[in-house]
Amino acid sequence: MVEWMQSHVEALWGFLTSPAAHAFVSANSAIYLPALLVFAVMLLDVVLGVPQLIIYGFFKLTAGGEKTDGRTRQVAERLREESGARFAVLFAPIEGDRRDELTDIVQMALTRYAPAFLFDREVAVARPDLELRGAESADEAREWSRRSDADLVLWGCWRRREPLMRLYFLTAKARGEEGAAQEIRFVPPADFEERDRLAAGVAYVFARTALPCADNADRYRPEKLMPVLDALDRLAADPPKGLGAVFEKVLRDDAAKIALSVGRRLNDADTLRRASRLRLRILAEIDRDLDPRDWAVARLESGRAHLILGRVEADAKRLDSAIEAFVESGEMLSGESNRVLRVDALINLAEANRERAKMGDEAVYLTAAAKAFRAALSAAPDLDPRKADSARRGLASALHGLADINGDDGALEQAVDVYRQAVNDRARAVAPLEWARSQHDLGLALTALASRSGDPKRYDEAVAAFRAALTERTREAAPEDWAESMNQVGHAYYSIGKTDPRNGAMTAAIAAFKEALEERTRDAAPLEWAQTQNNLGNAYQAVGEATGDRMQLKAAIAAYRAALEELDRKSHSFEWAGTQNNLGNALHVLGEKTQNPDLLEDALAAHQAALSVRTRETARVDWAATRNNMGLVLTTLGANLRDPVRLREAVDAYRDALGVFRLAGASRYAQLAERNLGRAEELLNESQTAAQ
Repeated sequence: MVEWMQSHVEALWGFLTSPAAHAFVSANSAIYLPALLVFAVMLLDVVLGVPQLIIYGFFKLTAGGEKTDGRTRQVAERLREESGARFAVLFAPIEGDRRDELTDIVQMALTRYAPAFLFDREVAVARPDLELRGAESADEAREWSRRSDADLVLWGCWRRREPLMRLYFLTAKARGEEGAAQEIRFVPPADFEERDRLAAGVAYVFARTALPCADNADRYRPEKLMPVLDALDRLAADPPKGLGAVFEKVLRDDAAKIALSVGRRLNDADTLRRASRLRLRILAEIDRDLDPRDWAVARLESGRAHLILGRVEADAKRLDSAIEAFVESGEMLSGESNRVLRVDALINLAEANRERAKMGDEAVYLTAAAKAFRAALSAAPDLDPRKADSARRGLASALHGLADINGDDGALEQAVDVYRQAVNDRARAVAPLEWARSQHDLGLALTALASRSGDPKRYDEAVAAFRAALTERTREAAPEDWAESMNQVGHAYYSIGKTDPRNGAMTAAIAAFKEALEERTRDAAPLEWAQTQNNLGNAYQAVGEATGDRMQLKAAIAAYRAALEELDRKSHSFEWAGTQNNLGNALHVLGEKTQNPDLLEDALAAHQAALSVRTRETARVDWAATRNNMGLVLTTLGANLRDPVRLREAVDAYRDALGVFRLAGASRYAQLAERNLGRAEELLNESQTAAQ
């Protein structure tokens, strides 16, 4: 190289001192010195690598800076006027890129690849004579960004004596910030295929900083994110080598974030599996001993993917894997500096246990969930309000579930207390619909507590909680949620009215159920429509039974039969059997009042249908309740027809029910069955005596 440079310098010197050059200078002395200066600087730049700042200074002096600035301002104004909803880029000349190699990569990144990461927005590129040099030009770039209203201002340099290409850029998001511009450094590509992949990678770097959809994936519609995810998948499968290993990790991490968001919101198991595979690959590349914190974070993220996929597929093994991941990551994230992440692991652990409880061993997993929620709340008293309220709702829900399983009124009282903490004014201001959800759940817990204690004040508190939920769950803003809470208002009034169906509470219940049915239509929400029809039938029956109003009883029968048209025995066997039981009760009451044996036989048929699902082995208390109801119908038939066979069947039915109620500790129901049994035995004795 030195010999080559020496030979060229000697040749130049020989030419300049030759007789021909001397004659030329004598004839053209006015242009000799400028020409010599230009020629010498160009040669020095090529041969010795002298920075082009000398040439820049010369042309700045000879061409006139004002004209250049004027052209740049015109380009900037045109970009501002024409950009509209497009992704506007102000692309300054790249220093040292004499063959446009770096420029071509950037141009390809912007025109061919960037639209896929920018939700298919057209990219508008303006190329002014803007002279930006290095990271120190950030302030000047900010000024031009404001003038042109560009989403991205780009410049760069390629010094041949260095093995790296450098791009500097400033996004509109960073326009108001101080400090240096962002920078990408990468190795020049070896071939065309590598250049294409590098251009795609560079495009993603631009898009990621200008429009960070990976960090805020939930803010974008899933269908918009799918093309971005597909493009990221292609990049992650064959990443550009020139951008380095750090970029490859960011690429997979972003792809996993987007896949998890899209899969969760669409309940798409395939997309969730993509997220899981990406997370496991990231985890496999981290050394647990050398980078314990990074490993713990990656383990936490892999657990999230398992949790959401396990929820979508109802896969217990996936949920067990999620629980294991959250436990391990939480143990690794010790110390004050990791407190926020540790709390995040605890909350996810609690959610995974709650989900796992739906698949068996409810008490075990709900106990674990409550423990994890409590640990999260105690570990971070200054926890982000949204997370804190979410943890309180989760804790209250777990306690409520445990109370239902164990019949523990103490756990239910605790659930009510935690729900009350979650319905504070701050929570309402931050997340009004979540606050309303807590009010709704508080109403459910109060209703359950009232049904156990028989305290009518609890029902009043429940109604107040549901009414509070409806102030945010309006019919206009959240029609389905509004109907759900309105249905529960009706249920609470129904429970109040059962103590005295003539006190107006049942009328309020009927009105609430009818309102709920205005949104819970058969076409839009068939299952919810059927459930509310069943509730409406219960309210009509209670009023009809208490007042003797046959029209109310007929309305109840119509409501139950409507519900059964939609309830499928295979898909919703529990609800179907419950409605059959209720229909049998209404038919019995109307048949008794009208002394219509056909209605009584229909009542028996309905109860018999209920028993095909409510078996002694699978639902013994429900089976006993329906057997008791059958006894009532058989007693009426036996008394009306003076039929000892029917009365013996009634006695058998009551004895069946009584035995189960006593074993289950259901003392109130046992007393009712015992009283019914005594009456049936008395009627049977009278019938037998009369026959003799």
